[in-house]
Amino acid sequence: MTDSTPRRDSTDLVASILLLVVLVTAALIASTFGLFLGFASDACGTGTCDYALLNAGGALALFGPLVVGLVGIIVTIVRLVRRRRAYWVPLAAIITIAAVWGSGFGVVELAVQGSVS
Repeated sequence: MTDSTPRRDSTDLVASILLLVVLVTAALIASTFGLFLGFASDACGTGTCDYALLNAGGALALFGPLVVGLVGIIVTIVRLVRRRRAYWVPLAAIITIAAVWGSGFGVVELAVQGSVS
C-alpha cells in the first residue's frame, strides 16, 4: 500500500518556524510603537486636533499588528498540520503588520496635522 499523506518539506518547516519568530517580534515591536503614537496628542495644546481620529489611529496602530500576528500564527500552524506550504503566511503577515501600523500612523498624522505649525 502507498502512503497517501503528503510528505513534509523540511525547509518549509524550518523557514516557517523562523518566520513565525520574526512575526511575533514584529507584531510586538509594532504594537509598542503604536502605544507611543498616543504622545502625538502633545501637539494638540491649542485644541485643534481631531481626538476621535487620533484615538482611532492609535487603536489601529496598537491592536492591528497584534490581530494580524495572531491570525498569521493560526493560519501558519493550520497549514503546517495539514502539510501544506506555510512559509509564505508569516511573511505576508509581517508585510501586513507594516501596512496596518503605517495606516494607523497616517490616521494619527491626519488628526494632528491641523495643530502643527
